[in-house]
Amino acid sequence: MTYGMKHRHSWRALIALFAVVLISGSQKTAALERVDVRVRPAVAVAPATVRVVVWVEHDENNRELTVELDLESYYRSSERGLEGSDAARLYDFLFDGLPSGVYEVRSTVGRADGSSLIKYTQIEVGVS
Repeated sequence: MTYGMKHRHSWRALIALFAVVLISGSQKTAALERVDVRVRPAVAVAPATVRVVVWVEHDENNRELTVELDLESYYRSSERGLEGSDAARLYDFLFDGLPSGVYEVRSTVGRADGSSLIKYTQIEVGVS
């Protein structure tokens, strides 16, 4: 085997190793971000009724789900207990009578180790 062939095999091995590290790292990150939130409607007229649907990946460390609607002069929240890997994946929250404003919607999954997974979105409630 010539020097050029050995060098080429080394590069292939290095690229393969890099790909494995990259893929395993991205899977670990994805596991930490397994919460998704949908708010319908995204724009409404006051007094508004909105539905917040939260999707949570099964995980034995998930313990609590909190959804918060936060406006400078108005705040609402709701909580649900999670049963780890036996918990449901979809959670439905209904908030009614919302006054006008732009709300920050926070969905927080509290975990057994004290950490949290947080997903943010916004909704706008206009004046009727």
